[in-house]
Amino acid sequence: MPMEPSPRVWVVLVSASITHGNAEMQDLACRFLIQLEPESPPNYVSLSNLHASSRRWDVVSEVRTMMKERCLTKTTGCSWISINNTTHSFYAADKLHPCSKSIYQLLDDLVLLMNGAAVPHNFENLTWVS
Repeated sequence: MPMEPSPRVWVVLVSASITHGNAEMQDLACRFLIQLEPESPPNYVSLSNLHASSRRWDVVSEVRTMMKERCLTKTTGCSWISINNTTHSFYAADKLHPCSKSIYQLLDDLVLLMNGAAVPHNFENLTWVS
């Protein structure tokens, strides 16, 4: 390249290497990202996830130690859904939503259904409770 690649180029390379299963390229791109953006937690999380998927727990530990030393924390996963003009947000393992018990029961039933288990009773009659 006639110029140095920007962090965005490395992010795209990380994504493409994940899509194509190229762990060596993913590792290289993550390490360049960490050099270019040492204060960006997602770069460390990507590198940690790569090595966790390969069961390289020693490297995972090193990456997490680097994050801790730099006072970096991973952002909690969050999803949103809008129903009847009301937006509901859900965080990973969050039980604070007023319908969380029903939501988690539905998710458990869906997992059973996707895994080929018997269809949960009353599955056809499930509706959103607001």
